[in-house]
Amino acid sequence: MENTTDIVAGSAPRVRRSNEKRSAEMRATLIEAAIQSLCEIGYSKTTTHEICRRAGATSGAIQHHFGSKDELILATLELLRVEMQERFERLNELDGSLEDRCGAMVREMWHTFYGRERYMAVWEIAIGSRGEKAFYERVLEQRSNTLRICEQVWRKTFGISAKGPREHLDAMHVVLSFLRGLVLYRELNSDGALIESQLTIMTSALVGILNSKPKKSQRRRT
Repeated sequence: MENTTDIVAGSAPRVRRSNEKRSAEMRATLIEAAIQSLCEIGYSKTTTHEICRRAGATSGAIQHHFGSKDELILATLELLRVEMQERFERLNELDGSLEDRCGAMVREMWHTFYGRERYMAVWEIAIGSRGEKAFYERVLEQRSNTLRICEQVWRKTFGISAKGPREHLDAMHVVLSFLRGLVLYRELNSDGALIESQLTIMTSALVGILNSKPKKSQRRRT
C-alpha cells in the first residue's frame, strides 16, 4: 500500500508553485487594469472598484495581493520604470556615429516608450497624486530612483565619465523633459509629421550639446 503521507508531502510544493503562479498572474492583471484605467479615465476615477472591475477580480483582490491601492499604484510605476530601463539599456548596444546614437536615443525612446499610450499612466499618477502628501512623496522618490538609473545608462551610451562636462549629463534631463512634454502636446495635436519634425530638431540639439566642449568656468560633476 502507498504511503498517503508521502504522496501529500510530495505534492505540496507543486501546489505552492501553482498558487504563486496564480498570484503573480493576478498581480500582473491588476497592474495592467490600473494602467488601462489611468490612461482612459484618469487618476481620480481610477478607484479600487474600477481596477478590480477591469481586472475581473473581486473587490478584495488589491488588498490581498498588494495590501493597498497605493502599493498597487507604486507597483504600476515600477513596472513602467522597468520597461523604460529595458529600452534604455538596449540603446547601449548601438554603434555608429554620435548622430546615429542621438537619433536612436530620441526616436526609439519616443516610439517604444513615451509615445505609447500606456505612458500617460505615469503623468496621471505624477499629477493626480499631488494632493496626497505622504503618497506623493513616495511617488517622487520612485521617480528620482528612475532618473538615477537613466543617468547610469546615459553615461554609458555616450561615454560620459564621472568628471565629464555637466551639460553632457544635463542633456539627458532636457531630452526626457522634451519627450514627457511631447506626450501632452500630442493630446492637443496628433499630427505625426509634426511630431517627427520635433524629434528631428531634438536630435540635432542633442548632437550639438554632446559635441560641445565644456566652458572653462564650468564646474564638473564629482
